[in-house]
Amino acid sequence: MAINGTTSVFFLETVDDDLKDGFKRFYPGTDMLTKHFLLSSIQEPKVFRHYTTCNAMNPPVYAEYIRALNYAIDNDGLAPLDFKNEILDSEPSEFAMFTIKNYNNHGGISIKVHDED
Repeated sequence: MAINGTTSVFFLETVDDDLKDGFKRFYPGTDMLTKHFLLSSIQEPKVFRHYTTCNAMNPPVYAEYIRALNYAIDNDGLAPLDFKNEILDSEPSEFAMFTIKNYNNHGGISIKVHDED
């Protein structure tokens, strides 16, 4: 899913299709701030990049945050009663979502991921 001309959302899947505790749609709590994944190339293990977890980079979560913030602005700081809690699914998954900007750095991870698109 393209976010803009250089950035897209990718869903990476475990090779064994098992649920992984570290793979979630949403990472609850402030202790997850600055936590990250390290992606590396199988062909070139020395080529790697850290990707920080960021719930707001998940498009449905971002849209719901914006909707809730706009509601609060228009309603004296009150939260909407219909906040879509299902987007905050923190159960283990076989998929991990990454929002990756393509830096077009020859040999880099981001260009390899985008080339597989």
